[in-house]
Amino acid sequence: MGLSGRACASAARISHQGYTHQPHCGQQRHLVHEEHATKPIPYSVLSAEALMEWDAHVESVLRGVAHALNNRAASMSALMALVVEPDYTPQTTRVMLSAEVDRLHEIVGVVRAVGAPKGDAEAFEPVEAARAASAVLSLHAALRDRKVLINAVAPPVRTCRWMFVRALIVLAGRAALADRKNAITLEINEVDGWVHATAAAPLSGGRSAYLEEIAVALGGEPVAASGFRLPTLATLRRREGR
Repeated sequence: MGLSGRACASAARISHQGYTHQPHCGQQRHLVHEEHATKPIPYSVLSAEALMEWDAHVESVLRGVAHALNNRAASMSALMALVVEPDYTPQTTRVMLSAEVDRLHEIVGVVRAVGAPKGDAEAFEPVEAARAASAVLSLHAALRDRKVLINAVAPPVRTCRWMFVRALIVLAGRAALADRKNAITLEINEVDGWVHATAAAPLSGGRSAYLEEIAVALGGEPVAASGFRLPTLATLRRREGR
């Protein structure tokens, strides 16, 4: 069973803050929109349509990861060949080996970013999520030849960091579909107590079920034809009377 199928199965068992529902996969979108106006939804009840959209990004990233690992293997083979050279010294390969290890750590971070969901809501700076998303997008096979820039100047938020990263990845993908020639630019900034994550150019090419639904799962809401937004940490604290 694929990722979307497993999510459908888990959604049928979910109980959220006293609200219990036994949906089939085709009923999940009704649950998502029913929750939209009142409170955030759990990630596990995203619709099959939304999860299929995310799966396509995962497959593309994994193709990029495979390509990157092949490059690292070739580099390591070259380093091993240097070891048997008559004039070999440890200093010869130390810098190159260190660089390869750093690249492998980056690849591990990318795999974790698109792997199994984990982590609860926490306070963090949006620029941190932007860096993580940029690392993933650098290995996104469908965007390999595109320049991606994420400008993040915004106050802290409190939500699931991994979901915020995934939302930025999908937003970049939608921006790439809307403009197939120019660089992809995302802007993350604060407007009236909300952190907006939007594409610099208007989105087109139809709706994104994933962006619409994950915006709500993040505790925010979609922004038509541009991205999504969620409350700042300060706004949440004011609502909580803190």
